[in-house]
Amino acid sequence: MNARDDFTPVRVGGIAGLVLAGGEGRRMGAGLPKPLRLLQGRPMIAHVIERIRPQVMQLAISSSDAESYRGFGLPILADPVLPLLEGETRVGPLAAVLAGLEWTTQQHVHCRWLLTVPADTPFLPRNLMVRMAGFLHVDEPEILALRYGARLHPTISVWSVRLIPDLRRALAEEGLRKVERFIDRHAHKVLGWPRGGPDPFFNVNTPQDLARAARRAAG
Repeated sequence: MNARDDFTPVRVGGIAGLVLAGGEGRRMGAGLPKPLRLLQGRPMIAHVIERIRPQVMQLAISSSDAESYRGFGLPILADPVLPLLEGETRVGPLAAVLAGLEWTTQQHVHCRWLLTVPADTPFLPRNLMVRMAGFLHVDEPEILALRYGARLHPTISVWSVRLIPDLRRALAEEGLRKVERFIDRHAHKVLGWPRGGPDPFFNVNTPQDLARAARRAAG
């Protein structure tokens, strides 16, 4: 089956969404935070929001810099307060997942799942959540991650709100930081996205990547 990008987005009930915009983006160099770098005249995160917002019940942004993202009209979620390990300045994406899951349960009592996507993936499929939702109802996992080709994309995952107590304990008491390690210790599935055409999960990490994304968007 070909993973085309000409689908009309369909909102999936019971699932909220979170755009992960908390990374430092050091490889991008000095200047604006990476999600705010321009792609076709718009911040890169705007492309992600445009693609994901119609697919979920409500969308939020994960960032400690609320002021920079206030103009997008979405809730801004800061990481929960957790003990830092030696040398750390922030906990990482698992803390953002925890904040998103807690926000989901507080604001949306009928939501049982949270979709997370990075802010540097501007070509995400418009049928992403429809396809992932189809894998959540057979032997219902706690986490559904995504793989494209040989590469696992652990931050493009759907997380059950049932994970909140264990995720908080893993972060605060065990010092767990690796997304893949947390996924591996829970009931999970991996959805292999069909190959075909340009990589829909291409992520922008460097100025060279941003130039490639601009050429692709223009074409």
